[in-house]
Amino acid sequence: MNVLAFESIDEYREVLADRSYIPLSPDELKVPVNKALRKHLYHEWNPDYPYVIINIYEEEENCPDLWGLRFNGKRMVVSENSESPHLWPNLVGADVYIKHNNAISCSLPNFRIGCYSPHLNTPFYKAKKYRDVPKKIDVFFAGVIRMGRKPLFERVKSACEKAGVSCKIADKRGRSYYYDREKYIEMMCKARIVITGQGKGTRQWREWDAMYCGAMLLHHPGMMGIPTTLMRPGEHYEYMDFVNFPQQLQMLVSGGWEEYARRGRKLGEECFLQAPTIDIRTAALHLFGDYPQFWTVDEIKAAEQRLFGVAR
Repeated sequence: MNVLAFESIDEYREVLADRSYIPLSPDELKVPVNKALRKHLYHEWNPDYPYVIINIYEEEENCPDLWGLRFNGKRMVVSENSESPHLWPNLVGADVYIKHNNAISCSLPNFRIGCYSPHLNTPFYKAKKYRDVPKKIDVFFAGVIRMGRKPLFERVKSACEKAGVSCKIADKRGRSYYYDREKYIEMMCKARIVITGQGKGTRQWREWDAMYCGAMLLHHPGMMGIPTTLMRPGEHYEYMDFVNFPQQLQMLVSGGWEEYARRGRKLGEECFLQAPTIDIRTAALHLFGDYPQFWTVDEIKAAEQRLFGVAR
């Protein structure tokens, strides 16, 4: 967890205009920053700053809700990226609550980013050294086969065999991430297509992992009825067609995957390979202005231009 604290909107304008980039390790500050943002990033709590963003990046029980009771500033936004669907849903003292992976029932104005931030659980920026590796894996099943996902893997495996395409799995022993994180990223970068099921809160880190690594994301059709933000079906990813699954895989592996992968990587870089990252940018808009739910990066850019006078 960290705290972003600002005295005024002008301080955040400086952050948004700064094009420097410091890819800090997750253990250091848990978020890539630029030079201007680093000046406003804290682990300790100061209740007297006028404008505060609390970033919760995992399930942390050592975050007392007394912080909210002692907040003396003008406005506070809680931005939560943990797996728990109801962590701090009614934090006293907060004005806006943002849930990264899904919206929740909450007494506060409640928005969603629609994703987990990939830099928190996967060293995704290290994937740059794999950018030019040959694509040797046709289909990479990037989920665990426990938690009810084994039938999905068996279906994927069968479809791959019928389509005559290669298939690898990240979880050969029914355990979470059989490969270490570095190997996981390396294999994903070698893949043409990454298949993922439904995750906690409906969104997963693997979505951004796949797109940043230059693979096409092929999602579970059960996600079709769930609104997505930032990434768009038919543009950045597609759904598995279980009726014509082998034919779909054949078509994608033969070349159809490349345009999806190109657009997905571009979106991933735009959202998370510049500072501030898209989760902080969204929180800042709600911190200094009143906005409805954002659905696309273009909407976020337009709002930034209007509110801060800075174009990204």
